[in-house]
Amino acid sequence: MPKRKVLIVEDQLDIAGVIQSVLEMQEVDAIVTNSGKKAIEKMQKENYHAVILDVNLPDMDGLVLYRELLQLAPQLEGHFLFMSGIPPHDELKEVL
Repeated sequence: MPKRKVLIVEDQLDIAGVIQSVLEMQEVDAIVTNSGKKAIEKMQKENYHAVILDVNLPDMDGLVLYRELLQLAPQLEGHFLFMSGIPPHDELKEVL
């Protein structure tokens, strides 16, 4: 059975590393990127089973990135986990 592949989009690499380690202990192929632009590039090249997304990235609004990733991979709808160190804004609350 092929490994599950998860894209982790998190600009704080220490947090991303912890998430990656936990997933890899569960035999999940966890790919880390630290920007929205890089996440889009990775999504264009690879297929993923899920995305863990920091909604407060320095280069792109998390909700905008979410919508762009869904356009590239509509099968991922319902397979996003959103993270944030601050309370979500109203538009993001609608998605959640």
